Amino acid sequence: MAAAGAALPPGAQPTAIEYNNGELRLRGLDLPDDALEPLRGRLGAAGYQARSQDDGLLVRVEAAR
Repeated sequence: MAAAGAALPPGAQPTAIEYNNGELRLRGLDLPDDALEPLRGRLGAAGYQARSQDDGLLVRVEAAR
C-alpha cells in the first residue's frame, strides 16, 4: 500500500481500498493514460505490476523472472 500511495499522482485518492490474495485494488481512480504510464514505471521499479481494472487500479507483486 505504501508503494502504491507514493506512486499515485498528486491529488489522486481512491474511494475504496481492497486487499485480497496478494492483490491491492484501489477503486474510484480514473487515471488518464499519461498519468498511468509513469505510475506503472514507479511501481515497476519497486517490484510491482499495475494495471487499470474496472473503476480503479490493480497492483500486485511482479512475478519472479
